[in-house]
Amino acid sequence: TRRSSDLQIQVNGRTISVQGDLVIVDGKRIDLPETKNIEVIVNGNVNTIESSMASVVVTGNVSQINNKSGDIIVNGNVSGNVNNISGDIKVKGNVTGSAHTVSGDISKN
Repeated sequence: TRRSSDLQIQVNGRTISVQGDLVIVDGKRIDLPETKNIEVIVNGNVNTIESSMASVVVTGNVSQINNKSGDIIVNGNVSGNVNNISGDIKVKGNVTGSAHTVSGDISKN
């Protein structure tokens, strides 16, 4: 799910990439209008999330997350790495790989 002031979409997929206003789900491109606030919410498990500027929330487990700007919250486990350049990382479960952020905090909730 991607939310802005008046836009919300829901997608199903194993691999999600958000690059500006371009969203790619399992290799399929979804063009969206330009927005200022992007939030990706995954209700369930997902393999990979790649994002250039979005807050990311995963209610289940995830294999890997790479984000450039925005907080990351995972309510399940991370079986690989969590990387963020600018934003906090909060994981309720375990991280098998590493968790790294340049500007932000890392915590286990």
